Amino acid sequence: MNAFFWFLLIVFSSWIVFIYIIPFLVRIFLRRLAKRFQNYAEKNNQNTTKPEGTVNIDYTGDQPKKSTDIGDYVDYEEIKDK
Repeated sequence: MNAFFWFLLIVFSSWIVFIYIIPFLVRIFLRRLAKRFQNYAEKNNQNTTKPEGTVNIDYTGDQPKKSTDIGDYVDYEEIKDK
């Protein structure tokens, strides 16, 4: 009887946790995440909004150019052995 009582207690408490507590915690997490995304979007929107007619030149400095050149193409002729 004692084991059955503990089994029912564990099942009932697990049911309470899954039905009420986990959704509550997920809602809190999603609200914080949405607020973080909203702040990020507002920050980026402020930086991109410029009055019409303004020109902005960003100097990136002297950066080494990345070479995609693998090598020169050499045309060859096949030589037949005698």
